[in-house]
Amino acid sequence: MSHNRKSVFLKIKEYKGNPIDEYNKISQFIKKQRFQSIYLIEDTFSEYFKYCELLSSTYGDFKSCVLNHTRNLFKYKDKSFESIDAATQEILLNEFLDYCEILIYIQFTVHSRVVFYNFDSQVYSQLYELIKTSLKSMNYEIKLTNEDTNEVVVIKSNPEAEAVAAQSPQDLKEAIIYYLGSRDIDVAEKEVRLRTIIDKLEPLLEKYKTQSLIKKVREYIQLFRHPEMKKADPQYMWFYDDKSKYLDDIFMMCIFIKEYDITNNTISEFSELKKSKE
Repeated sequence: MSHNRKSVFLKIKEYKGNPIDEYNKISQFIKKQRFQSIYLIEDTFSEYFKYCELLSSTYGDFKSCVLNHTRNLFKYKDKSFESIDAATQEILLNEFLDYCEILIYIQFTVHSRVVFYNFDSQVYSQLYELIKTSLKSMNYEIKLTNEDTNEVVVIKSNPEAEAVAAQSPQDLKEAIIYYLGSRDIDVAEKEVRLRTIIDKLEPLLEKYKTQSLIKKVREYIQLFRHPEMKKADPQYMWFYDDKSKYLDDIFMMCIFIKEYDITNNTISEFSELKKSKE
């Protein structure tokens, strides 16, 4: 008997999904499951799509909205994800993340703004958990970014960055979340999001500029912000050969800057508390 057997629950936790398999699971659930055993989820979402103003102002109906964002997923739905070239895999991942954002937004909007007798909270919860689990299997998660409009964004799971965001002012918090929500396939968007974060951290970069580690962080942030200054310098050629490879590293340096500030402020508070008790 093998002593290396994994429990079924451990296998579930370690499961790694892919856009095609997870898209098929979710789309089939929507097509087959019914509210109150009568109303198909797909039909219900179609009927109440008019309330989803962030989407209905651009797309005529639920089906055309979904199709517009899942053309390649639908085309490759019967293929093995592993057999597809890397560039197409990126496109399929991007479409799947869009698909999840659309469905969760519609769920939140229908649930919060529409009261209708054929609503079934159990089926609603099953769909939400299915989407959440699919995203988790690929190291992504859903964040509600606007409670008034029910706008959501799918972000890369990053507990450290999310913890720092939660302790940051609203503008920096949003900038961090939106960077995590930017797609690897869209380098230009990632650069814009990263520049926004760096701009908001400028006072801290100045405040701690004499700290040796912060000085090194500033050096690499400047490589990104002002490429014209160092682009011809041979010792930095590795960075400019493929800058997109290092955007996430610079992002985590930015997270470190804010984390350093939070820790420094906490230590100062503790020191004041000590003095008050002397």
